[in-house]
Amino acid sequence: MDLPSDVIQMQIAVNQNCTVRGNQVLQYSSWHSKGSSLRAFLNTINYAKNALENSMEADLPNIDVIEKSLSQVIFIGSASVNITRERSDDEYSDSLHEIKRLIEKKIPIHTLYLNHSAKDSFQQIATQTGGRCEQLDIFSSHGAELLTQFITEEVLRKAAGIQGNNAVQLYRRSYVK
Repeated sequence: MDLPSDVIQMQIAVNQNCTVRGNQVLQYSSWHSKGSSLRAFLNTINYAKNALENSMEADLPNIDVIEKSLSQVIFIGSASVNITRERSDDEYSDSLHEIKRLIEKKIPIHTLYLNHSAKDSFQQIATQTGGRCEQLDIFSSHGAELLTQFITEEVLRKAAGIQGNNAVQLYRRSYVK
């Protein structure tokens, strides 16, 4: 089977929280089919270890800003969010609306939490949307490998349709150590 080289495209969005000025709070790449282009984008992002406390509540409403033919969302974060609490502020209401919209469109939110304190809320969001949740230690030598496997598996699962789980199992047998 011949597939076009751009059959799978990805876009990366980075929210650098309130410590970053102006239009750099939310930065996102163009859509790319080559990992090297996405890596080049990531190399332009400056991270500070103390700036990792980003809230999913602030990020979810931005999904519609970057949406193309979105088939899934992979969210990496460290701050816990409680999506069941009663609150009336706009940011919280917008994030609940976005979660409901993604559920209606059958778009899963896969979550990777950096701090154990975020586990429960990230698991809840992944479960509600049909996504997957894992812990990610970005300061570990295994972090990059876990992230690569996680993204590869979820892209394969979605791209293979009803054969998605079989494709993931084949990938694991062939490539995961």
